[in-house]
Amino acid sequence: MNFRNIEVFTPQGHVDPSTYAIVGPSTPLFEEVSFDFVVQGTSCVHKTDLYIESQEEWPRKRTILKDCTGEKILVLTKHEFADEPIPSIESYGSIADYDWVVVPKRKALDLPKKRYDILFDECASLFTPEILSWNYEILRVNKP
Repeated sequence: MNFRNIEVFTPQGHVDPSTYAIVGPSTPLFEEVSFDFVVQGTSCVHKTDLYIESQEEWPRKRTILKDCTGEKILVLTKHEFADEPIPSIESYGSIADYDWVVVPKRKALDLPKKRYDILFDECASLFTPEILSWNYEILRVNKP
């Protein structure tokens, strides 16, 4: 969708063109809800810190992660792992703030690892495998 020519609105906000997230007008709305699960993605993981490209989405993402109740699940493609954080953006949280991480399983074990696989492997001590499927892994985040 070309967001230079069109802006999409929903009953509770609009679609942020940088992340395609629906961004509503009020963060306190989330604080009043008790969630069973909170499922989020992110734009960038540097070491274990999380960054989102959208300044508008940042406070909502942080509030939902830090203040809302419920099991927190981070869903990644592994492409989010980067050598550097997003410039001029503050981290909104950490992998350790989540209870679970879902990632694709590395398919070709005989091929050289991609850079994002290497960076992900540096975080391996944070996780305990719970479900290992043929195409994804559900990992429990170890709590101190």
